[in-house]
Amino acid sequence: MLKTILILSLIFSLSAFSGDKQKVLNIVNTKNINEFASIYINSGNNQITSIEIITNKEEKKYSIKSIQQGQTLLKKRGIKVIYIESKNLNPSTGGDVNIRYLKKFKLFGSDYRNFKLTLEKVNGLWEFKSNGIVVKELSITPYSLGISEIRLD
Repeated sequence: MLKTILILSLIFSLSAFSGDKQKVLNIVNTKNINEFASIYINSGNNQITSIEIITNKEEKKYSIKSIQQGQTLLKKRGIKVIYIESKNLNPSTGGDVNIRYLKKFKLFGSDYRNFKLTLEKVNGLWEFKSNGIVVKELSITPYSLGISEIRLD
């Protein structure tokens, strides 16, 4: 009996220190359902350790520091199309996340727009919110060199 209790204690203590991976957002391409992305929060000891973006083509893991500094998520022909940053991202509490995207390409002075979300921890789970409403999915409508629309679904 004591052996069983020790084994169960060991299993539970190891799971408390092991990392968790939680899917927080789906990103859907409205023009091609075969192109998609999912955003995961990797955490350990109740804090974000990294943010992972998985597409149908690749997986990329970003540190807290790199998201704070900003990361280009998508480039076409050498031009930034989608960029993400969260200057105030806190591993324990989350923060404001800005998704900057190319709305209209021009040779001089392209038009970029911002899509703002908040990453929060609620009842032990991470979630994105927009104006206080939980966001589980974004629909992105691309065009040849940019994004014509980002919509909450």
